[in-house]
Formats: sequence, structure tokens, C-alpha cells
Amino acid sequence: KEYAAMISGMIGRHREMEKYVKSTVKEISPNFSSLIEPLLAARFIALAGSLEKLARMPASTIQLLGAEKALFRHLKKQGKSPKYGILYMDARIQNAPHDKKGKIARVIAAKLMLAARIDFYSGRVDGTLKQQLEQEVEAI
Repeated sequence: KEYAAMISGMIGRHREMEKYVKSTVKEISPNFSSLIEPLLAARFIALAGSLEKLARMPASTIQLLGAEKALFRHLKKQGKSPKYGILYMDARIQNAPHDKKGKIARVIAAKLMLAARIDFYSGRVDGTLKQQLEQEVEAI
């Protein structure tokens, strides 16, 4: 019973942490977190180091965040080039046909780059980015 109570408490704290991270990311980067899930947006910011570093990255780097090991393996001529890192966790890429995943990852990474720059440099909320992204993904 104690073990079950402990696990139940941990699950409750986990949900509280998720809720806190989601609300914080939505405050810090509203445009970036509107394009992808807030928890995934938080992982991007954590991997980049800060929102400032993320805003300075090109789209290709954002696309490959989390796939550094595969990238360097490819550069040493020992593997295929990676198409996405943690961006693969996005449902649009996971549900896409196999031959379209790379294109969709590039489009999403480009919009994420714009969103990160808007969030860091201007701070305004741009609602058109999400619509543009959905239209471009549908076109692919």
C-alpha cells in the first residue's frame, strides 16, 4: 500500500510539473509553443541552452537538435544523414508518410526558427505562423 501511495504521489507531482512547464513555456515563447506542443518546445529550449541561442540558430540546426550523435556519425562517413532530432516527437512528422517526413521536418523547422526569433527579439504574438505552417504541411 505504501508503494502504491508513493507511485500515486509521484504521478501527481509529475502532472503538476508538466502543467508548470507548459504554462511557463507559453509565457516565455508564445509563438514557438503554439507551433508545437509546449513540452516539446521546452525540450528545444533546454537543448539549445536558452531562447536567445535558439533564436540565433538556423532552421537546419533546429531541425537536427537532438540528433548530434547521428550527425557526427554521418560526417565520419559511417551512417546515413539524420533528417530530424527531437523534432520527430511532433505528431505531424510521426503520422506523415515515410517519404514526406523529411520535407515536413524542414517546413516545421523553418517556422520554428521564425517563431523563436519573433519571441526573443520582438515579443509580439503572431497568430498567422500556425496557419501558414498548417497550409504548408497540407500542401506537402
